[in-house]
Amino acid sequence: MVRALRPGGWLVLDEFDCGWVPVLSAPSPESAELFERTHDAVMGVLTRAGADIRWGLHAYGALRATGLAEVASATWAEAWVGGSRGIRLHQVNIRDVGGQLTGDGVTADDLDRCLRLLDDPSFAVNSYPLITTWGRRR
Repeated sequence: MVRALRPGGWLVLDEFDCGWVPVLSAPSPESAELFERTHDAVMGVLTRAGADIRWGLHAYGALRATGLAEVASATWAEAWVGGSRGIRLHQVNIRDVGGQLTGDGVTADDLDRCLRLLDDPSFAVNSYPLITTWGRRR
């Protein structure tokens, strides 16, 4: 991507850090633990498939290593409340890899309970931090 930039052109990357997802509120400590265990299992599937779930943390260094100038970054996050649009990302991820989670100790019943939890407005989790990183070609 850097080679495709014209001199003076900017590269802007938006990347998640999927390793930091604190539960902000939950109907019970057990439901918070259920989400954390299920989320950890989903991240395990992605990691085993070769994804770097925390790549957003490395984007700044990667852009500097390419020789871009004026490299900077900013991070943004919000609360995702049960039933909201943002929390749908967790629901989609859990449904997509649900069949692969049993090896990580997540049962079919756990999946059903977790998906219901994600519709509960008393549940809230921090969004994945979105790290925007940019740099300019000299």
